[in-house]
Amino acid sequence: MDHITLAEKLKAVGLAGDMWKWINDYLSNRMQGTSVNKSRSDRNPIRVGVPQGSLLGPRLFASYVNDLPDSIASGEVYMYADDTTIYVVGNTVNDITTELQAVLDQVNSWCLSNRLIVHEGKSEAMVLSTIPFVGPLKHLKWGEDTIRYVSSTNCLGVTIDDKLSWSQHIILARSAFNAKVKMLRRINFLSTSILETFYYKIVIPSVLYGIVIWGSGPKFKRPRNDSHQSC
Repeated sequence: MDHITLAEKLKAVGLAGDMWKWINDYLSNRMQGTSVNKSRSDRNPIRVGVPQGSLLGPRLFASYVNDLPDSIASGEVYMYADDTTIYVVGNTVNDITTELQAVLDQVNSWCLSNRLIVHEGKSEAMVLSTIPFVGPLKHLKWGEDTIRYVSSTNCLGVTIDDKLSWSQHIILARSAFNAKVKMLRRINFLSTSILETFYYKIVIPSVLYGIVIWGSGPKFKRPRNDSHQSC
């Protein structure tokens, strides 16, 4: 996050006076250097970013990026912290990929204007459809790089596949639940109150997390082989 741009955005959301000056003072006059094998580099001023681990950092980041959805002319942009999901709907796969490319170009322009870098290696695309698609998918570009298509992905802890069958998520949820139950059995020498706390705060949440989304999915048949792989 560029400090000058951040200061202007804070003004735009109504921050002024002593609070605005205090935040600018908080970010200014910071230096950073590197030490390797007792050799130290020169210290240089920091003009971008916020101190890691600070309580103020996530709030400043939210203020910095909260105008991104308003900069997109089509599609939907959903943001949670530094995770961003672009969602478009179309009648054909061709329509979807064309509109998605247009949205990606708009997001790329916004990032360039706001001096933010997107990790292309972590960016991926998925076409959700109940109708089988035959033929190559149109390449999606982020600048000069190509975004890969996937058949399943993890979004905020919930595994989504391109048919919305939820089978991959159920496999992972069951695996996490079984692993924690085994751990619970290994510590059964502890008091009942501790075991109950572990069960309700550690074991049960592994199943309940996101269940409002995937819990109404189709019944999942238990595989013959208990060893599973996921991507």
